[in-house]
Amino acid sequence: MSAARLIIVGAKLVLILTALVQPVAAQESSVLGKRHELAVRELIQNQVSPEYMEELYAEAASQASVQFQASIQPTLKRALSDNEKQRLYMFWYRKAKDMIPSATLEQILVPLYVRYFTLDEVEELNRFYRTPVGKKLTALTPKLTRESQSAGEELARKITANKEWMDSTLRELKAEFPSWFSQQ
Repeated sequence: MSAARLIIVGAKLVLILTALVQPVAAQESSVLGKRHELAVRELIQNQVSPEYMEELYAEAASQASVQFQASIQPTLKRALSDNEKQRLYMFWYRKAKDMIPSATLEQILVPLYVRYFTLDEVEELNRFYRTPVGKKLTALTPKLTRESQSAGEELARKITANKEWMDSTLRELKAEFPSWFSQQ
């Protein structure tokens, strides 16, 4: 793989990482009421814990590592060593952490929360997150997210492993979109 191709692949991976948090129009933040903005910032800080951010960085690094390994493998003509895989993961972890600091995520989320929640609703949510149950929810959110994702992936594997279901679904797709399958 040429150096230019590696740079392009790297740039694509950076774009994938930044897609995790899409920026919101800057002019929206200028119309925020200061009290509303401060209440939303508190809410986001309650919800987006350091543990949550670590999960975000780890997931971004994992995805980027796998994609980059797949793109560089043909050039290397060998599998990466465990040490190289770990170093590559840590490289993308650092890149994700540099690209998506929690302050940036907060800046992106504030206008969204303001758009969908009134000040009263935000203050009510903040009261909840100050309770023991709210604090527990914040602490468990990364674990719940990770375990829910794993459970969903396992369910998808079981469903797609069912040949009868797959055959039936393919027949339904062919009936629904016949032009897609006319060349086969």
